[in-house]
Amino acid sequence: MDSKNIRPMSDDNQTLERASDVGLTAFKIKMIAIISMLIDHIGAGLIEPIILNSNGLGEKSLQFLVSLNFVMRAIGRLAFPIFCFFIVEGLFKTRSRFKYALRLAIFAVISELPFDIGLMGGIYKPDHNNVFFTLLIGLLMIW
Repeated sequence: MDSKNIRPMSDDNQTLERASDVGLTAFKIKMIAIISMLIDHIGAGLIEPIILNSNGLGEKSLQFLVSLNFVMRAIGRLAFPIFCFFIVEGLFKTRSRFKYALRLAIFAVISELPFDIGLMGGIYKPDHNNVFFTLLIGLLMIW
């Protein structure tokens, strides 16, 4: 190749390269799910208890908190379908489905205590489990 034919990248090419970085990668989608879940948990763990123990709050403050909680919980509903998608992706890309399911089960058990304390207000609430048990059941059903 002749060195005279080599040109530095034009501004148009640089713009195209930057535009290709804008797409949604798996990492970016996972971050959306994690942030969505965090917003949901802040609503459930911090805002809802204030609403339930609203003695002394004015009516406008209470209405604001109820609206804020509704929006936060609605944003949080984005997380579950995204996590379901990645559970299926993981099932088809893993080398060992058994180990994949086992890791999910272990994480479900480990996260149950913080879930019950943070969101259910007790040490163990058998009628409310964290979402990882649901994801594990879905994984097993697909497998």
